Amino acid sequence: MGGFSMRPTGEQNMTQGQVDQFLRDARDSTRQENPQVLAINQVAMMRAKRNGYPVDMYHEKFEMRQAMKPEEEQALAQLGYQRQYIHKHYPKVLFRRNMDAKFEPTFDEASGIQLTNAFVQQITVKDAQHEKEVRAMKPKAGQSVWVNTLAELPPIEEGPAEDPAVTTARLEGEIAGLKSKLAEKTGKAA
Repeated sequence: MGGFSMRPTGEQNMTQGQVDQFLRDARDSTRQENPQVLAINQVAMMRAKRNGYPVDMYHEKFEMRQAMKPEEEQALAQLGYQRQYIHKHYPKVLFRRNMDAKFEPTFDEASGIQLTNAFVQQITVKDAQHEKEVRAMKPKAGQSVWVNTLAELPPIEEGPAEDPAVTTARLEGEIAGLKSKLAEKTGKAA
């Protein structure tokens, strides 16, 4: 395993930063000149020339990394990485309906195409405890509870169906009626 600064045993507790440093050390120890190539099908060309490498390696706790040669794959395997994809539940994004003005939809000025979801707030939770804390927050007026997908969001509530002038007149009539009832009870003229 070349000039690695440490030799993984598979029993170490490492952080993502330590894994990344390990890969940098491993790659720096055997520097080779890379010919310039077009980016089109670059990974497929590399795999064809390098006996299947780079290989995507997955870990339960850490982010995916690529092994560029068999030695790196073996070292990552000793750290708990494997070729088979491991589904991760976190971090994940939660959504909620939020009618605050800052969540109004935005549009592309040139084409008029809507760029953001209308009145949707999103947050990324890092683990189960953080998700529990976020879901425990009580929604304020104009907000819904947090959900996992956009499809679960409640529809945007429509405003009043009647004309604002009609609403104003109706409410003024109700206020006048309440004032007259209060005047009858207290015996004073309104």
